Amino acid sequence: MKSKALISYLMYEDGEIVIDQLSPPERFGDLIDNETMIYSMSLGKSLGGYLMGHAICEGYVNSLSSSLADWPILKGTLLETATVQDVINASTGDQKYVMNNFLSSGRDIGDLTIASIAKTELANKKPAKKRFNYSQFSPNVALNYISFKTGHKFSSFINNVLKDHVGLAGRLEFNHGKGLESEGVIQSNFKATRYDTLRIGIAILNDWNSDTCIGNYLKEVYANRVPKGAYNTGDGYSQGYAGFFHTSYSGMAKRNVMGMNGYGGQAIVIDFDKGRIIVVNSITEDYRWKSLVHSVIKKGK
Repeated sequence: MKSKALISYLMYEDGEIVIDQLSPPERFGDLIDNETMIYSMSLGKSLGGYLMGHAICEGYVNSLSSSLADWPILKGTLLETATVQDVINASTGDQKYVMNNFLSSGRDIGDLTIASIAKTELANKKPAKKRFNYSQFSPNVALNYISFKTGHKFSSFINNVLKDHVGLAGRLEFNHGKGLESEGVIQSNFKATRYDTLRIGIAILNDWNSDTCIGNYLKEVYANRVPKGAYNTGDGYSQGYAGFFHTSYSGMAKRNVMGMNGYGGQAIVIDFDKGRIIVVNSITEDYRWKSLVHSVIKKGK
């Protein structure tokens, strides 16, 4: 914490926080406290996968096998025949047109609505072979599909989930682009405090261990994970992907572990078998992820 770009490190195990560290005042501690709203970066992708489970459990979306054909802005695009499962596994066959944060035209996904991308880059296109293709686009599609299915009352929907179910103490804000919500402006990046970020991880852990709709959803998503193969992106230690969560961690193949990974070293990794969570926020990824995250999840404190 005194020499790296880490700003926050939290470890939760057996129902309590066992490590709680902030960057010291002489480094970054004068810029962050427990109320600071921290950018999630791509942790927001995984939160989108979790919210999709709640959308299914609350009846807004029928099932993981439902297609996106009922969403008018996707009509005539390669996503028209995609299922919810395809989208949250980032396996829609869009790899000819979508590359991480950019489109084949060179446009930045973060600057665009789903409607704009559908009309320009994806119109009259057919999906290629469905395989893992990490990008900002699929989670943006998922979040905006939830918005469509809730009658474009996305803020109300996530407020109910995050306040009533997760129990956030403060607010959580998803980034929005310019335009109407009906055009697909929601971006898969949120801001939340460090403790509320941990609360998200705790809720997911508790849900997995419950005999509930959302618990069953998480297990089904995990069971239908896809291999990253030659297109691996993320922390470097996970080999699978499930509902926008990283899975199949090296050395823990027989353990039920899912992780959330974001640019700059943001991380939430959850071991459902051991009841263990690591949450890291950082400015850059200059710390030893294997030592501080992977090894601690694997072996404990």
